[in-house]
Amino acid sequence: MIINTTIAGGGGGSDADFKSVISRTATTPTLPSDLTSIGQHAFRGCTNLALTSLPSGVTSIGQYAFSNCTNLALTSLPSGVTSIGQYAFSVCTNLALTSLPSGVTSINDYAFSECTNLALTSLPSNLTSIGKYAFQNCISLAPASLSNGISQIPEGAFNGCTNLALTSLPSNLTSIGQYAFQNCTNLALTSLPSNLTSIGQYAFNKCTSLAISSIPSGISTINPQTFRECSGLTTINIPSSVTKIDQAAFFNCTGLTSVICNGAIGSYNLGSACFNGCANLKSVSMPNLTITSLSGVFGSTTVSSACSSLEFADVGKTSAIAANAFANCYKLQTLVLRKTGSICTLANVSAFTNTPMNGYNSLTGTVYVPSALISTYRTANNWKTLYNNGTVTFSAIEGSPYEL
Repeated sequence: MIINTTIAGGGGGSDADFKSVISRTATTPTLPSDLTSIGQHAFRGCTNLALTSLPSGVTSIGQYAFSNCTNLALTSLPSGVTSIGQYAFSVCTNLALTSLPSGVTSINDYAFSECTNLALTSLPSNLTSIGKYAFQNCISLAPASLSNGISQIPEGAFNGCTNLALTSLPSNLTSIGQYAFQNCTNLALTSLPSNLTSIGQYAFNKCTSLAISSIPSGISTINPQTFRECSGLTTINIPSSVTKIDQAAFFNCTGLTSVICNGAIGSYNLGSACFNGCANLKSVSMPNLTITSLSGVFGSTTVSSACSSLEFADVGKTSAIAANAFANCYKLQTLVLRKTGSICTLANVSAFTNTPMNGYNSLTGTVYVPSALISTYRTANNWKTLYNNGTVTFSAIEGSPYEL
């Protein structure tokens, strides 16, 4: 069972017998005082194991060492521990550590996943590596900061940590993986590190306390659902480095009132529903937009999904507006179209269903276009219907407040 100073795991034989004894007794076995290493799978699945401490000489805890030990009640780890293996304490729902040894430099994949009573208020200052889903669903986890030695937060690292209330991230951070902070409802970041170059899909999904106002200039793509349901966002500035805002990236950000994007978003790279459900969004300024066809981004046939407060939209050099593109945007009275040489085509007047552009609530709208194209807009298919109905006026960008 106990080999020299290591409790070994994996395989059968005496180790399997040892786990069988532990699992069928309400036990807190006495471990050898000279123990230095707890091997992989050593106590895995020992649901009755109720240890409250480990020998002081332990420096290594292997993968799956205490996985699914639901009665494990450790309140501290030996000071010499430097690395915690993958799944080492996964689903140890009674684990109540409040700190980790200062020498810990790496916490591997799923190491503390589902440890719902893990109430760490700090993480080691020497920590340089956090594994995938390392703290998934650790709902009591509440460190105030992360070590500046951390350059990457991988997939799902803090997924579901509802008590996590970080207000800043390490300045050296370059990447945040998918699902990294999903459902971290108390995450109160006001900014993201300037060195950040990638943010994975769903990374901040449902982070309702997130309060950032800008995206770092090193980001080129805002991935699907990245900021979905981040209701704490109010104004977001998207830098010129961004060339793609993907599907539902800001879906249901109900507190969002203003979007400013200075990027040259390319053909078909404004994803469907990326701003749908932003019920309080009033102003969108994207003067360099070059999308081929604008469709289900702001408007929707489903009223609850439309940007119903949208008053102003500068969609830059967009080439075409599809059916229902602004449907149910009840307050849209100002639209800026910057395409030169030829007009931005309108697929159907339904693009403006229930908007002032189509006479909603007896209101009218103004579309700002290059002066050389005003007469063409007035006679073009579908645009002429709105013009002849007196619900749309075409005005020159040149000399207007929207001239660049």
